[in-house]
Amino acid sequence: MTKITAQYRWFEGASFDHAYYASEHMKITREAVKAFGLVRLESERVLWPTTEAAGAIVAATSAYFPDMASAQAALEAAGPALQADLVNYTNIRPEMRMAQVSPHLPA
Repeated sequence: MTKITAQYRWFEGASFDHAYYASEHMKITREAVKAFGLVRLESERVLWPTTEAAGAIVAATSAYFPDMASAQAALEAAGPALQADLVNYTNIRPEMRMAQVSPHLPA
């Protein structure tokens, strides 16, 4: 499984509308990437450590796909629309990464 993560790091003068992010932006994201095999979509609002400190991560999104090719196709196709929605909830540029996920279930 492959996970795409976008995280938002606080800076002086930053703004972030968590309500819009959790509802509207996640709807836009889900619709934009579901055709590429979306397995799971999560959003996070960081509660601890203190989020409004320079460099602290205030929010993140994780989108899970069956494989790297699906994740790359989703990112390529949906990226422009998701970037265009940024102005509706933040002035923070997201940091992106893609990772292979290995589940570790309890024995």
